[in-house]
Amino acid sequence: MKKENGSFDCEAFQRSIKKSKSKYIKYVKSRPISDIKQMLTTSTKMFGDRTAFMQKFNKNAPYEKITYNQTFSDVNCLGQALLDLDLSKKKVGILGANCYQWAISYLATVCGVGMVVPLDKELGSEGILEICQIAEVDCVIFTEKYKDVFTETDKYILINMDAKEDEGKILSWWKLISKGRDLIHNGAHDFENREIDNEKPVSLIFTSGTTGIAKGVLLSHKNIVADLMMSCTVVKMEVGDIFFSVLPLNHTYECTGGLLMPLYQGCTIAYCQGLKYFSRNMKEVKPTTMLAVPAIIENLQKTIMRNVNKKLMADSFRKGLLINKGAQKVGLELSQFLFKEIKESLGGQLKIIISGGAAINPETLKFMRGLGIIACQGYGLTECSPMTCLNPDKFMKDESAGMLLPNMECKIVDQAEDGTGEICFRGENIMCGYYNDPEATREVIDEEGWYHTGDLGTIDKNNFVFVTGRKKNVIIAHNGKNVFPEEIEYHINQIPYVEECMVWGDEESRDMAIVATIRINEDEVKEELGKDYTAEDVNELIWFNINQINQLLPNFKMVKRVVIKETPFIKTTSSKIKRFEKENRF
Repeated sequence: MKKENGSFDCEAFQRSIKKSKSKYIKYVKSRPISDIKQMLTTSTKMFGDRTAFMQKFNKNAPYEKITYNQTFSDVNCLGQALLDLDLSKKKVGILGANCYQWAISYLATVCGVGMVVPLDKELGSEGILEICQIAEVDCVIFTEKYKDVFTETDKYILINMDAKEDEGKILSWWKLISKGRDLIHNGAHDFENREIDNEKPVSLIFTSGTTGIAKGVLLSHKNIVADLMMSCTVVKMEVGDIFFSVLPLNHTYECTGGLLMPLYQGCTIAYCQGLKYFSRNMKEVKPTTMLAVPAIIENLQKTIMRNVNKKLMADSFRKGLLINKGAQKVGLELSQFLFKEIKESLGGQLKIIISGGAAINPETLKFMRGLGIIACQGYGLTECSPMTCLNPDKFMKDESAGMLLPNMECKIVDQAEDGTGEICFRGENIMCGYYNDPEATREVIDEEGWYHTGDLGTIDKNNFVFVTGRKKNVIIAHNGKNVFPEEIEYHINQIPYVEECMVWGDEESRDMAIVATIRINEDEVKEELGKDYTAEDVNELIWFNINQINQLLPNFKMVKRVVIKETPFIKTTSSKIKRFEKENRF
């Protein structure tokens, strides 16, 4: 939606959302925002003295609270200091664990300095330096842990988020904040007065693909704020909600949904110190909302059930779930009485968990809802800023990836007989393109502006999208039919003795045999077979369960061979199995 001068018209965009007649679009009171800087400025005016961030600046210290006013001041101070370092319109890399300094560095860069390049700390030193080179960064802001990555190079301005003093060529983040404050006090307002072009790329994010080299995705202010305005229409967020930030901020899911969204809505962001502190931090911050990947939610479920079984409360727990399910049908919520201890172990106030990054077992979502926690899944891609679909908090279809967000279009192309085809999206949140790669951009964004996701699926009459698999992953069976490995993997992963698996087609076999490479869950196997089990025992146990799955499948989808893998799968930095690595198959 454009103004007369061709720029993004956020007010018209917001009016269009409010005109939606869909019964699923329930929350339409959020204000129009034209860019991230304007969003932060208006949020500060509205929520100034409220808490924006909670963080432990020392390992064993209590959480400290930082207001919107302080956040806004620190963004302006750092932004002015970065401009003073001659970084205007330059690229700034950010590297490190989730923290307040990371957030301020991101906001300062995009709100008036240049282009931000979130760096993936899981890449290792060599990978990080390679991305810095490809992205042509001019400055890197990092936490102390990653200081040694840059000791052998003089290419970049280096800023340490944790250092209180400058150390040789490495500048102190905290001293830059003070320097920026002095500059502003003495009349420098370059950063504050910077105008934002919301159509130009402002964020360069390198995706971690399972099939090839990472591509640099260029996102603009328009892309990101459009996604913010759309995403908050189907799940209720309230001023004062506390978001528990666990997922890495260098991924768009957490950056858009776990940093910018709460700031837009007047919420608080509390940073987890790390997964080993997860439970302790939950009790300390008492969060209301959390973005997670399926592995985190499934682990929560396992931990809860392990404690229930340890206390010999399984029967009463199951009865409690049934009672609460019945109460929920008539609008009552009894979980705070039935599951008080469990709720308190999660902080006592957790009301929403949104799953993304991969498909989740619907039973896990239902389990969490039985405890009185709204649990739903969404679907997005970095190229879409990232959210495209999200299950509404009151009308969930757990088998679906989510409902198409308002002001977005979706179509299914190259459909098979069953209606399955490639999922395509069009909207203001679609990326500007891939960095320095117009050919790759043309391959995924056609002349009409449709982004071709490479994912296969369907969409129903109510605009709920169902994802069946990746186009590149499809196995063509000997009869010419498509086999989606994700479908078979879903069934295999329900076997309690399976930790994780990968299904693939053996091109060298006469009939493209379907093979499952499996990593076993040693604890579950040991409980079933005893500690002295043999490889033959494991094989027999797994095949017994695989044969039960095969009875549910047509012949061309049946698993014909099983490989028990003793070493971990090779994965991307976002923990997805690399399907085409030979080592992952055998």
